[in-house]
Amino acid sequence: MQRSRTFILVGLGAVFVSLVAIVVLASLFPSWVRYHLGDSFICAFVYLWLALAFPRVRPARLLAATAAIAVTAEWFQLVRTPALNAFRRTFVGQMTIGGLFDWLDFAFYAIGCLAIWAADRAGLFVSRRRRSGNDPYAAG
Repeated sequence: MQRSRTFILVGLGAVFVSLVAIVVLASLFPSWVRYHLGDSFICAFVYLWLALAFPRVRPARLLAATAAIAVTAEWFQLVRTPALNAFRRTFVGQMTIGGLFDWLDFAFYAIGCLAIWAADRAGLFVSRRRRSGNDPYAAG
């Protein structure tokens, strides 16, 4: 079943606003909120971009691809080169590969990946007229 691009874009907008709120309002929350809760939202953001690019791909494959991207980005934090260090100091660098490796990030990646996968699996991004039965991704 194909997802609705409109629903995915609404989901992307909601996740983006949440990410901006975490960054802008960081002083109101404990530091772990910005660093770890943001990881969960980043995974949802990546998942939805993949869903937008590949609307017919099953949720399990999007979950696997999103998790692979998140894990790769976290491991890249262990790599130290002048070029990567310079990139890390930029906003885009902080948002994509981050600065410090933390084992706890893997747990928050898992939370974000599983939450957005569950929402997708439940058919949240499939319009009602495209749904058939209980399984929005049923063959047919």
